[in-house]
Amino acid sequence: MKFNKIKIILAALLLVSLVNPLFSKSVVIKGTVKNAQVYPSIYLFKCFGAEIEKIDSSKLVNGAFEFKSKESMLRGFYKIGLDDKKNFTFVFDHTPLKMEADMTTGELKVFESKENEIYGKYSAINSWHSAEFKKLDDKAQSYMPLRDTDPAAFQIEIGKLLQKLDTVNRELRSKLSVLVQNNKTTFVAKVAEMFISYDTTTQDNYFKKVEFLDEEYARGDMLSNKIFVFLQKYYQQGDMKVASFQVLSKCQKLNANKEIAYASLIRGIIQQDQEYARTLSEQYGRDFPNSKYSKFFLDNIPKGMPKVGDIPPDIKMKDTTGKSISLHSLKGKVVLLDFWASWCGPCRMENPNVVSAYKKYKDKGFTVFSVSLDDNKNKWIAAIKKDGLIWENHVSDLRGWSNEAAKLYGIRGIPAAFLLDKTGKIVATNLRGAELDKALEKLFSE
Repeated sequence: MKFNKIKIILAALLLVSLVNPLFSKSVVIKGTVKNAQVYPSIYLFKCFGAEIEKIDSSKLVNGAFEFKSKESMLRGFYKIGLDDKKNFTFVFDHTPLKMEADMTTGELKVFESKENEIYGKYSAINSWHSAEFKKLDDKAQSYMPLRDTDPAAFQIEIGKLLQKLDTVNRELRSKLSVLVQNNKTTFVAKVAEMFISYDTTTQDNYFKKVEFLDEEYARGDMLSNKIFVFLQKYYQQGDMKVASFQVLSKCQKLNANKEIAYASLIRGIIQQDQEYARTLSEQYGRDFPNSKYSKFFLDNIPKGMPKVGDIPPDIKMKDTTGKSISLHSLKGKVVLLDFWASWCGPCRMENPNVVSAYKKYKDKGFTVFSVSLDDNKNKWIAAIKKDGLIWENHVSDLRGWSNEAAKLYGIRGIPAAFLLDKTGKIVATNLRGAELDKALEKLFSE
């Protein structure tokens, strides 16, 4: 449907990350951090595709910090921050950098740096486009009721919005082109050029060879995002195996770029074809056997829904208080992994049986790990209280059917439950009522 084009185009244009072929013999980054009283240190991170990796630390002395590294660093985007969530992106440009960060306002100032000045202009262009897109998207949403009541009128109005979108995108192309032309030697211009879409752009020439050969493209999320948009734009309803081959065939070297290509394809494919995502992960592991990222995918993508005899993949998710809890941390106990939701009638009907089993066997080493497919925190918590689900392990990412654990486990309906023995192995699935009690009695009598 044409309306989907609006959603697809934005993803290609709001991207930040980078690196330049030049190297620095040493790194000197100084600055201050405001409103970080409880944090003793600040960290320097490098980008690897969509991931960030900690590479240095500096003690905060009255809010001041300094990074000095003897190792070479590529020019590009890096991050400084208190942890992997609270951080700021900046451009390292081979000159000593002085900066000031404010943890309350979320603002980072980098002084007397041409690259960071250009980055600010690039960010402003993207912010402008984001605002213009939102106006069109809000308008499109207001027309959605017409889709059922007056389809012809709906198509006319959406057509008008698509014309306006074309105008906005032409202006975006113009703004980015000017930025590139005026700053040809900078890496921000190089990244901006990467995402300029021309009328002659097709799925065959969407990528440039250099994007898979030059490893500076791996030092940020730009290649990851470009692959994601490629899948959305050209293969939304297509064959993901063909799409993967088209991307990987451009990777002529076993370098960081190919690693990022693998990871990006797997993340883009897993929701549609878990089995093929697993196959791609195995191929990734053969090409990069020492990669922690390939190992992560191999460990966390099951061969379809876990079955009896399997050690299921770990689930790490936040509880009702925001604390992260891991399923594998419960190894040593008998665990009922229970997928449910406050809005699920059959789940709520089964809850009394689970509560009864918990009370009966909790002192023997039994517990429940409940994964909620709710998208409303208040309703989730209210259901826990009302049904008397008194165990501690309640987690959810509040994304409904898009719950990451549910996708990882291939859950297609709830309630869905897996009974794990003390070694973490699945011994039974989808037990209900008396069947759960019998299985527990057998486990604890062995």
